[in-house]
Amino acid sequence: MSSEALAKEEHFEALAAHHRQLEIWAENCPENFENRAALVGAEIARIQGRELDAQHLYEQAIRSAYANGFVHNEAIR
Repeated sequence: MSSEALAKEEHFEALAAHHRQLEIWAENCPENFENRAALVGAEIARIQGRELDAQHLYEQAIRSAYANGFVHNEAIR
């Protein structure tokens, strides 16, 4: 595996670990973390080429951000 491919894999693993932590926080405090978990999940789906999943998660992130007053996250509309 090339060093570039290895670096991409390491970055993706770090992103996935961060997403898992956000999902745990979102379960305990959805008002603060649901939009962030959905946004990171959407990015993971986009990277993996799962466009429909990404679209659904982006929309979920926007709805949650709007409902909970996170205007800076809602702005991704």
